[in-house]
Amino acid sequence: MRTDTLTRLGNRRAFEDDLGATIASRAESAQPFTLLAVDLDGLKKINDRNGHPAGDVQIRKVGDCLREVVGADGGVYRTGGDEFMVILPGRRAWHGLNLAARIDQVTRARTGGRAVSIGLTESIETEGRHLLMNQADIALYEAKRTRLSAVEYHPGLSPAVDGNRDDLPSHEQRALAAALARAVDAKDAGTRSHSETVAQLCVAIGERMQLEPTGLERVRLAGLLHDVGKIGVADAILQKPAKLAPEELSAMTEHVEIGHAILLAAELPTEAHWVLHHHERIDGHGYPSGLSGAAIPVESRIIAVADAFEAMTGTRPYRDAVSVEEAIVELRANAGTQFDTRCVDALVDVVNDAANEEDLVGIAHGGHFKALVPRPEPVPAFARS
Repeated sequence: MRTDTLTRLGNRRAFEDDLGATIASRAESAQPFTLLAVDLDGLKKINDRNGHPAGDVQIRKVGDCLREVVGADGGVYRTGGDEFMVILPGRRAWHGLNLAARIDQVTRARTGGRAVSIGLTESIETEGRHLLMNQADIALYEAKRTRLSAVEYHPGLSPAVDGNRDDLPSHEQRALAAALARAVDAKDAGTRSHSETVAQLCVAIGERMQLEPTGLERVRLAGLLHDVGKIGVADAILQKPAKLAPEELSAMTEHVEIGHAILLAAELPTEAHWVLHHHERIDGHGYPSGLSGAAIPVESRIIAVADAFEAMTGTRPYRDAVSVEEAIVELRANAGTQFDTRCVDALVDVVNDAANEEDLVGIAHGGHFKALVPRPEPVPAFARS
């Protein structure tokens, strides 16, 4: 029997069989795939308060949402009491993140609140069954612990072999970072998942620039916290639909120094340094210190590109979103002056991975990528993100 009786999804046996077949297919065709681990939030509380029939209703609701969102893209399985798995053959991690965001949105609408945590990993080489499931579980644990809707696995999330992780932020610091990021996104209208998306983009760019695993985790955290200083910026400025006056623009630029101070207080000096300088420019005309070229930390340069891309492709109170193509043209037009060229090239690689799937995985906020063909005239630059 391969069907779960409660949800009518595939059961654990079906999942194991299909995962094995997907791995075998990858070995033959070199076709990547992505694996999602989905865990229900608060099922025990529902069972304790309202009884197991109410818990079963919640499980069925989430199962229905997963079936609806994943559709023909892959297989959905209930593998435990409150555990689901999703296999996405031929899909990269960015597509998985897009599906995860939609799963979060749909389940919230159907259940009245946060219902799931999601961890995901992609297989592009020769990873085995147990390694992939362990990676998805590690990402899922990070999502549950930090209350982020979804986390993609990267090597910086894995405990070191010797168990020594003194060179990384503590669990408490990472949980605090996620809470601060959610607070900032809630304060800044139109940026509900801006910090989370920038964090994932930073990891994707960093991987292509071959950062070390610990560096990936630190740049993810810095990307998550890059706008934390906006906590100290007036709502009227953040949400102003018109162009900022000079004094308002000055107040906005202070967010990097406020963020720097907050992160120093949180005992995250490395991330504080990167956040302080993520609005510097390669040509030296940025702020707050006017650093140029290699004097700007590479992690700050990564954050700058990820932040600009997400800001351009997302709607803001003061402008509409632009297409992914226009955002890429804008980044390329300013590579070597405002942005680091290597970072822009790495982002283009990320976009191309998604473009091969005809889906920009939520980076483009539902938009579809067509071609990376430079246009004769770049779109106007945006002064704030």
